[in-house]
This record gives sequence, C-alpha cells and structure tokens, in this order.
Amino acid sequence: MSMTLWPTVKERAGEALVLAQFSLIAALAWEAFSTLSINGVPWFTWCTAAAASCLGLWTLKVNPLGNFNIRPNPKRGGRLIEVGPYRWIRHPMYSTVLLYGLAAVASASHSRFAWILFIALCCIINAKAALEEQMMKLSHEGYGAYCHGRQRFIPKVY
Repeated sequence: MSMTLWPTVKERAGEALVLAQFSLIAALAWEAFSTLSINGVPWFTWCTAAAASCLGLWTLKVNPLGNFNIRPNPKRGGRLIEVGPYRWIRHPMYSTVLLYGLAAVASASHSRFAWILFIALCCIINAKAALEEQMMKLSHEGYGAYCHGRQRFIPKVY
C-alpha cells in the first residue's frame, strides 16, 4: 500500500466509525426513551447526564467549535489543547459521549439490549480514539509527549 493512499484509508475508516458511533447513540437513545414512561428516570441517570453535561460544556469552553472534527482526522489548522479537562484525559469529548451512553443504560436498566449497545459504543469510541491518536501524532509534533501521563478517557484509569 502506498503512503499516499494510507491517509485516505484512515479517513474512510474514520467515517465508518463516525457512522457506527451515531447509529449506536441513536439506538441507545431510542432504547432509553422507550422505557422512560414505564420506569421513570433513576437518580443515577440524572447524575450521570449532569456529569456528562458539565464535562461537555467545559470541554467546549477550552476547545471551541471550529478547532475539531467529528471525524477522527485532525482539523487543518487546529490547535492542540492541553488545558481544562485535557490536562487529565486525552479525549474528554468521547468521555462525554460515553457518560451520556451510561446515563441511557441506567435509564433502560432492565434492557440487555441497551447494555449490548453501550458496550458496542465503548468499542467504537475506543477504536475512533486510537485512530485519532495516530493521526494527531502526524499533524501535531508534540502530541506523543502530550499523551504521556494522560489517560484516554478516565483519569488515572483508562
């Protein structure tokens, strides 16, 4: 495989991961909302959704719209952000998505299908983050050093 084709392959893989991510989010939201009228909303759902909202807003405050893509390939001219939640984790936006996913699972707590969707979402987000990290190392000289001492999604855990 030629080196010029490789970024195109990675970009296509990134697009497939984004499609899978949004499909799983939609399915998980559907599963969660379909059980709301039956079970009410558990307190853990509210707490997890609130934590996700706070992390998401904090992330957007330090990494504004226009500096990033929804695809895992870095935005041309984008800056490497190392402040705010990025001081502790490399992918706070993905952590936000996973927290919202966990809130949806808590809402549909009796649904095995919701758990399957959430586990699949975790796998897709992890693959997307790994691909993004490969591409970030190519576009941001200091990204490799930035990664040392910072976990991917959960501070000091993973």
